Amino acid sequence: MKWAAVLLIAVFVVTIPTSAWANGRFRGKVEIEGVVISTAPGARFVVIRDQKGRTWVVPVDLVTEIEFEDDDDDERFAHATTHELQVGDEVEIKGLITADGRILALKIEVERERPKFRRPVGIFIRGVIIVVGDGLLTVVTQNGTITVVVHANTRILEGDRRISLRSLGRHDIVVARGNWSGTRLSADEVKVEFDATDGVTLNGLVGAIWARGEAFMIGGTWINVTSRTLIIRDGSPATLGAIRPGGRVAVYGLGNGAAMQALVILIR
Repeated sequence: MKWAAVLLIAVFVVTIPTSAWANGRFRGKVEIEGVVISTAPGARFVVIRDQKGRTWVVPVDLVTEIEFEDDDDDERFAHATTHELQVGDEVEIKGLITADGRILALKIEVERERPKFRRPVGIFIRGVIIVVGDGLLTVVTQNGTITVVVHANTRILEGDRRISLRSLGRHDIVVARGNWSGTRLSADEVKVEFDATDGVTLNGLVGAIWARGEAFMIGGTWINVTSRTLIIRDGSPATLGAIRPGGRVAVYGLGNGAAMQALVILIR
């Protein structure tokens, strides 16, 4: 395990990622290996004790990917959340650390198989809304573009609150559950994962691209990309490799100033 030099000083972190993103420049990437000593259903943080006995309170947000040993990125299953973590889990946390010592968790790798709890029946898709129509949503997933049928019995949720179809907007990220009806998904439930109007939007030309990928610059802002970031070009899914220096993009995500976490990237 390669420990970043910054980990020589124990840090007690209590700030959630959305505020931490606004705090300025990063010292660099950081990795923590340890054991979960506290978590709670619906919590936006997890408490870790590392191999040197130090305690870390690590925020978890929309941008954080939680991966178990048996995960295979199957879109039929919903994204793992903190309620699936258990005290005693051995984890490795990969993220960024800000100049003021706060950690932004990008990925939590759990060294066990995912809990075998009962899932709602149906097919899951996760994607970006690009069209809201009369009873229909056009959603771009990482595997293709799907028409989602919203009917009278479809539950549309933002958090635990029910909302109407007209409350959904372009560039919102949603998780839809339902069953196939021909080439369309007939939705039993549509849940908002990210409301684009609640985040930050940045338009501009791509400057430097980090040689190892995963980040690029617009003006003076570094844009961080994870496996949860959805990239769209011409209404279809695209990859990070499609982003080129000098190209124009629009980014929707969290944070401002020197760094931003991308949730949706539109290649113009």
